[in-house]
Amino acid sequence: LVLGARRDADRRRLWAPPRWSRRRPRLTRSLAGLVALLLIAVGVFTWRFQRDSGPQYQEVAQEQMTRCLALPAARGLITDRHGTPLALDDPTDDVVATPAILAQQPKEVQALAQLVSVPLTVLQKQLQSAPRTSLGITVATVPQTTGQRVAAARLPGVVVTASQRRVYPYGSLLGPILGYTGIADKQDMEASPGLPLGAVIGKSGIEREYDSLLRGLDGRECFYVNPLGVPVSVTDVVEPVQGSTVRLSLDLGLQQEATAALASVMHGVDGLPAGDLGAVVVMDPRNGAILAMASLPAYNDQIFEPPADLAAIQALAHEPGQPELEHATQVAVPPGSTFKLVVGSADVVYDAIPPDQVIPTGYTFSYDGHTWHGWGPLPPQDLPQAISWSNDVYFYKLALALGPEKIHQIGSELGVGQPTGIDLPGEGTGVLDTPESLQKEGGTWYPGDSVIEGIGQGVVSATPLQDARWTAAVTTGALATPYLGLAFQSGGGYTLIPHPAPEPLPFASKLGPVQQGMVEAATTGVATGLPKLPVTVGAKTGSAQDPAAPGTHVDGWYTAAAPMPDPQVVVTAMIRGGGEGYQVALPVVGQVMQYFWSHQAQITSSLPASAPYPDAGW
Repeated sequence: LVLGARRDADRRRLWAPPRWSRRRPRLTRSLAGLVALLLIAVGVFTWRFQRDSGPQYQEVAQEQMTRCLALPAARGLITDRHGTPLALDDPTDDVVATPAILAQQPKEVQALAQLVSVPLTVLQKQLQSAPRTSLGITVATVPQTTGQRVAAARLPGVVVTASQRRVYPYGSLLGPILGYTGIADKQDMEASPGLPLGAVIGKSGIEREYDSLLRGLDGRECFYVNPLGVPVSVTDVVEPVQGSTVRLSLDLGLQQEATAALASVMHGVDGLPAGDLGAVVVMDPRNGAILAMASLPAYNDQIFEPPADLAAIQALAHEPGQPELEHATQVAVPPGSTFKLVVGSADVVYDAIPPDQVIPTGYTFSYDGHTWHGWGPLPPQDLPQAISWSNDVYFYKLALALGPEKIHQIGSELGVGQPTGIDLPGEGTGVLDTPESLQKEGGTWYPGDSVIEGIGQGVVSATPLQDARWTAAVTTGALATPYLGLAFQSGGGYTLIPHPAPEPLPFASKLGPVQQGMVEAATTGVATGLPKLPVTVGAKTGSAQDPAAPGTHVDGWYTAAAPMPDPQVVVTAMIRGGGEGYQVALPVVGQVMQYFWSHQAQITSSLPASAPYPDAGW
């Protein structure tokens, strides 16, 4: 009975449970579904996050456990046109070791000590005293042959890097042209964001102009580090790639001769006081190649190489003659009578005074209440004769007849008052003013300025390179862009560095009277005195009043081209404060010309090089 009652009780409840205690299947299922959806969403998010951002975060994690040491590349050589090295790296290597890795290998430490000839205790002390987190310390600087043996030993945590110190075998002979290297500063880093910290780059001269070719590509050695930043193993080594050799158009022998010739007159000749600075330019007028470019006084670029000789650099700033400048391209002075070639060229274009018309000249010329003198009484002359005898009175009259605007027009077409475009940084521009340009600068153009412009004074100044350039243009009929970079190493050979082709002058066919005057000047006029040469020379002297010059306050010029009428070389010399052009500059040009024609075949030859790539992007 009891059992039956229990079964019946189980089937029927005698009272209803409260509402809150009743089960609600729909709520349970809903909660379960929501949890399932959340799990699916998290799964999908995780999958997409892994797919889209996984590599990025993996790379970040890799970076957190990886440190890299830069391996600087050896810098390329700079040579003359025949391959003679003019700038090269110090022939030593730095042996760099990672203390945390090498110190764990006692046998390798001993082997390294023997290879670099360093006492074992000294090397051990170096490794122990270095921070554990250091990626590399220089344990020795050794000859390249020793460096090669260390590299071949493949010791753990040891690499060999090229020296970063530059060597200039010829010192001040080429210092202002080659320039120097140094540690990249803030401005360099801003200009080239890809430069690594502490990179050695070209700071001036050819070293700076062709730095992208010379610098090469740095390598790297990468390590895994533990959470404390201590290297534990090498992960990757990328060897550096040496920079390309850059071949210049210079001939070393001619450069030495031009510098010696300039030095011989800088101390003063025939009782004249010494000039404070001077320059010589030797150029191939057919293409603009610079064969030699002397500058005195000059600096020895070795003093700038890291670690720089600060005492020598400070002393350089106080030496006379601005030796820190490249005088052929960075010093502009009045060109004197060499500018008559430009004024004469303007005359053959505009025919202000017909070139074949003989006009009265004499010794003095008066205009607007002022009187100017020539260098002596001269008879009536035409344009070729006036160039030959450097007739100041003729050119006073010619400058007035032309007017400054026409002189400026032709002068600009001959490159006066503008950079030549040579591949050297910091080139000077010179000056060729007009009344309008002078007024914009806050100056005043006086009537006398129009007179003395005819003889290269007052409103005109030029660098020796600009003077050589217009000499070349007047004698060839085309304006060439001077250059020093001839070719660069490319693969197993050399590729020519492209430069602008000479631009034909629109008045080239009219320049005969000017060229005739230059030939007469060198044979029967005021420019005679050159040594006997196997070719016909066209030349022009110049003597410019220069208040900034020391001594005589006269800048001596001489510019010449040979052989006429199709010149292959132009030589221009300038000595500031040394005296008249025929006294100081003519002997320099004569000595250089004589050397050139005695060694022409050797000077103009060059090692082979292929044509530049059409799409090189220069």
